[in-house]
Amino acid sequence: MAEEFNRQKLMDNIFTLIQQKGLKIGEVETEAGISTGYLSRLNKKETDTAPGADIVWRIAKALGVSTDMLIEGNFSKVTDNYQLVETFLEKLKDMTEANLIEWDNITKGDFEEDLIGRENKIFIVIKSAEADKSFTVPYIQSIGAKGKNISVAGTSYKVQLDDDTRFYIFHLCTNEVIDDADKGLAEYSYDYYDLYFERWMVVPGFDFSYGCPSEGDYSWQVEPLCSTYGKDNRLEKPVKRLVEVVKTHEDDLRISSSLKEFLNSFVIKDRK
Repeated sequence: MAEEFNRQKLMDNIFTLIQQKGLKIGEVETEAGISTGYLSRLNKKETDTAPGADIVWRIAKALGVSTDMLIEGNFSKVTDNYQLVETFLEKLKDMTEANLIEWDNITKGDFEEDLIGRENKIFIVIKSAEADKSFTVPYIQSIGAKGKNISVAGTSYKVQLDDDTRFYIFHLCTNEVIDDADKGLAEYSYDYYDLYFERWMVVPGFDFSYGCPSEGDYSWQVEPLCSTYGKDNRLEKPVKRLVEVVKTHEDDLRISSSLKEFLNSFVIKDRK
């Protein structure tokens, strides 16, 4: 494994994250289940030993990042937006696995029923004249595949992060005709994801010189985050990891937070 990644870069990332998060080395070692002093010994330049894949995974989990980020990232650049977004996606994945957030499916039909006709549209979906069940999305509404013929590829997802914030993962598809040297003109289908926020915010252009905004001065506003299409495809892995976890929880039993709290307290009380 020593040949598969830069050991010193890995160690630099580990110690940078420990400092940024205000942690102690011993705390991370305990959380990762490794011996005290292991990281300090590993960080010595004269040490040729590289940690195994399992240890790297445990350290990454203790630091709240993905293994890929810990190995390939550069956390000395604290303003790296890619790393910030990947850390956000990793946290959503962990929260989903711990059943701290619940996702709702968005089907093709929902694109008309839920996302169309609202004051702040995310997509404008047009029914195809050729096939009643076919939907297309105008290119101007897609973050990544601008100017392409876009369609809904499959189930998408949304989650309410707090009272003022919703988060969307849209599974889209673009069909492109490419002039292949061997096959000539060939049509290729490319799946990708567009990620959006929808936030309850003061309407654009509000004049604060007239005082604080009232309830009528707020509206749901859409803000694009990123796309796995094209130049942003370095986010494809963390997005797909999150989607896979969301899929595994699609059939979870849904109960309200208040009822869940009661059930937890009742079970604990019964055990005592």
